[in-house]
Amino acid sequence: MMRPAFVHRYAEYIRKKLGAIQAHPEQIAAGYAVGFLVGTLPIFTLRIGIALALAAIFRWNKPATMLGIFLINPFTGPPYYALAYTVGHFLTGGQAEGPGQWDLKLLLNMIWNNGAFFLVLSLGCVVVAIPIALFLYWSVKATIKHWQNQ
Repeated sequence: MMRPAFVHRYAEYIRKKLGAIQAHPEQIAAGYAVGFLVGTLPIFTLRIGIALALAAIFRWNKPATMLGIFLINPFTGPPYYALAYTVGHFLTGGQAEGPGQWDLKLLLNMIWNNGAFFLVLSLGCVVVAIPIALFLYWSVKATIKHWQNQ
């Protein structure tokens, strides 16, 4: 299966950046995974500060944390947040209604003006992100170890 050119370029960019970091594979992988996990939360203005504070406290790699934060971006965010909202809505028994059509302006308005929606979305984000973050930790750690042994 062919990947679109921008996906290939982005994957190559991440590979080069992670491969250039000189640190223990566990620190790189933990930083990347926690960056992703915090980057998925709908607290857009606070994500970087929270992720970097966690990386500093636990001595995870900060550049890898920054790379992980930006896995959720304007291209990956809308489908991710739609999935996360659906999961949160299911887990809470349908306590908050979401938008019928997803766009950034509507999403931001719903988050800031609707506390129930924010809680449902946050719950969904955490539930969806934890298994992905665990997979990222394991796969990045194994990949970095492989690169360092070459």
